[in-house]
Amino acid sequence: MTYDEFEEVVYNQLVEWQKAEGWYFSMRLRPSKGAETDRFIGTRNYSYFGTTFWKIKSGYPGSANDPIDVWFVKKQDGLEYKIELKQTRQPDDRQNELVLELNDSLSESDGALWERAKTNSSERKIASTVIKGREKRYTSTDELLLDLYADLQLFIPRVDAVIKQIKSKNSDFEADRLGPEDTKKFEKSYTLRQSKFSTERPGLESAPGALTTAQWEKFLNDKGVFHSYDLSIINAFYHSPGYQNTTWAVDGMIRGVAADDSQTIRVNGAVSRLAQRIEQSLNAPFEYIIRKDGTTCYWSMLFNGEQKGKYYEWEMVPNLVTAYESYGPAASPPTPVLKNHVSMPSHPLNQILYGPPGTGKTYATIEMAVRIANPDFTGFGDRQALHQEFRRLKEVRRIAFTTFHQSLSYEDFVEGLKPIINKDPEEEAGEIKYEIKRGIFRDATTTAIYSAVEVSEAEEEKTALNFAEKYDAFVKMAQVSLAEEEPVELKTWKGKKVYVRELSEKKSMWIYHGKDGETKHTVSRQRLIKLNNKIKEKGEISNINKFIPEAIGGANYSAYFAAWKAVQDFVPPVETAQKEEDSSIDEKADIISELDLNELDFDAVPAHVLIIDEINRGNVSAILGELITLLEPDKRLGAKEELKVTLPYSREEFGVPPNLYIIGTMNTADRSVEALDAALRRRFTFREVGPDPEVIARAHPTSGRIKVGELEVYMAELLAMINRRIKALKDADHLLGHSYFLRVNDWKDLASAFNDRIIPLLREYFFAHYGQMQLVVGKGFCAVEPTETTDFATADDEVDDYAGEYKSYRFPAPETEVELEAALRQLGLS
Repeated sequence: MTYDEFEEVVYNQLVEWQKAEGWYFSMRLRPSKGAETDRFIGTRNYSYFGTTFWKIKSGYPGSANDPIDVWFVKKQDGLEYKIELKQTRQPDDRQNELVLELNDSLSESDGALWERAKTNSSERKIASTVIKGREKRYTSTDELLLDLYADLQLFIPRVDAVIKQIKSKNSDFEADRLGPEDTKKFEKSYTLRQSKFSTERPGLESAPGALTTAQWEKFLNDKGVFHSYDLSIINAFYHSPGYQNTTWAVDGMIRGVAADDSQTIRVNGAVSRLAQRIEQSLNAPFEYIIRKDGTTCYWSMLFNGEQKGKYYEWEMVPNLVTAYESYGPAASPPTPVLKNHVSMPSHPLNQILYGPPGTGKTYATIEMAVRIANPDFTGFGDRQALHQEFRRLKEVRRIAFTTFHQSLSYEDFVEGLKPIINKDPEEEAGEIKYEIKRGIFRDATTTAIYSAVEVSEAEEEKTALNFAEKYDAFVKMAQVSLAEEEPVELKTWKGKKVYVRELSEKKSMWIYHGKDGETKHTVSRQRLIKLNNKIKEKGEISNINKFIPEAIGGANYSAYFAAWKAVQDFVPPVETAQKEEDSSIDEKADIISELDLNELDFDAVPAHVLIIDEINRGNVSAILGELITLLEPDKRLGAKEELKVTLPYSREEFGVPPNLYIIGTMNTADRSVEALDAALRRRFTFREVGPDPEVIARAHPTSGRIKVGELEVYMAELLAMINRRIKALKDADHLLGHSYFLRVNDWKDLASAFNDRIIPLLREYFFAHYGQMQLVVGKGFCAVEPTETTDFATADDEVDDYAGEYKSYRFPAPETEVELEAALRQLGLS
């Protein structure tokens, strides 16, 4: 069953219930990209849609749905439904307080229906209660709707009763059932959307302009015009019956998935950009078909289109078919190009290396990070070369490293308010201001997303990057001029002169009217990039007083136009014309914030790695907060179930890119740290890194063999012996790692390893159980102290009552070769 078929079946049943039960339901009111002709909120891209039976006024930052919804979800292995209650736990007005009271009251209801209800933690900012369907998955819509009907017969009256109860005490509470007038409004919107968006593309006629076969042959062989993904699209259409297919099916053919699990955004965007590149190469405007709404149909250069039912089919233009027949790869059927990142099969996106101390987790992490970030590196056998490459990748921000600790917070890791002390002597000294500072996780996601921006072929991304580079070059020029006490002259829309006389630390320009004027206007880099994007979309400006406020808000229209015009016309010197390799995180974030991330292609971008050492030493749930769900591969940007959240401080929309790998390490012997909860465990792949005595034999200069007096010591065997005993008395989490013996070259090194590292660690492991420790290392390293007689104070108990219950232990530290040999023999070596 396709998404559209599922939606239609649900709609028809809701209509029947509306007639029989009076359950009036909601539908989509406004079109959104990719869902213009859908009946309900939700999209086919994410395979879900929903409705509600009430109109309840509510709203809070980040909210997009009603406080009470019924959701229908199409999964690969079946169908499901769920009832969801959602509202902020921090309402800012009386209406939202009452909505929260409504949902809380419903969540505390009794009965069989509510036994399936699950409410999230009270520590979460958004209160959410979900009642899942009676079955986990349904293969039949009849069974699903039958169970839902039984649930709604219990649920709807209960909601109505609680609303009535709240209204009896709060007459201004805005909450009612939907009615016939609402249905008319929804149906009218659906009819209008169908008439507008189902027929906006051209019919099956050719565009007014047409390229010749020779022109197509030339462009097909020009790699600057036809990129590899473009050829995949053409190949898919070429091997379709009659050279005709839908964008859904073509995306599925390319990615190797079913059509109803595919997406169209990438195919649509690629063809539109290809047409524009071809037009640019023609050095003449192409005569496209113009849609009814006045927009250009770029597809009409390569395809003819026709509406067939709910789908739109495209057919390759004849001359392109003829040209492609003579193109080399045309004879080969389409090969699925699965969404694939660097070393995806062997490297999970989220993984944790765990094991006792000294097992080489850190080294394994370094090697793994380099393999992910630079799969072409060949020096893995050279420890020094590996560390050098690791440091290089850190310097270029392809790898980031942090350590969790017990005081680390969400504000440190993601973003938070940080105090800034003003040190400007011209302003009030010592004044404290608060700024939103990104943490290492946001920095890592920013650099990973920026990689996609850099390799993007989309015009918007190129425009943003090019303008940002010119802005930076312009600021550099301005810094030189201002250092020579020479203001930079700009001109406003009306030709009046204004001057850049100062620059802020964040590269904002302070513009004054006149060289000695007092009034200054701040022009920020981020808003100027946004203005440039809007101007490029518009094409031309007729009234800046109207256009600029609509584009970026605020005032200072003349200053912003003057700055934009100056940067736009600026020609950077040769030495600054190239893009800076080390753009600051702030600059990258500025560019990203103004782009549509849905247009980015992450398939060919370089991988980035975030290493979290000692991940279990921090309170992971508190540090990650609501972002923990975003780590899942299918919730990342560009994925089928892509998920974004609004960050609490910056109020910016945030998602985790698919080219950011996270590697954590965990010391299993450290019991003083936070336990990892199930939510974290199911989102990470766990890989055990245990002790490996063979590493000593391979990596040690003498294969792990040294002489201690007359005793031949094979350290691999020594390690294996100790670990067998530890495992028998405790568990595998407390074994000794092989790294304790890798730098032991003589008896002195071995004595130091035992006295300074191994024995202190075992004393911690076997605290208050030193008799067990003696069974592990022998009397030479753990001995019973002789019992001393002494006088005791007067007490009710007799000394004899405690005789034999307590043993005092001492821990000899062999300092000579003879002492060490004796201790090792008592340990069991011979």
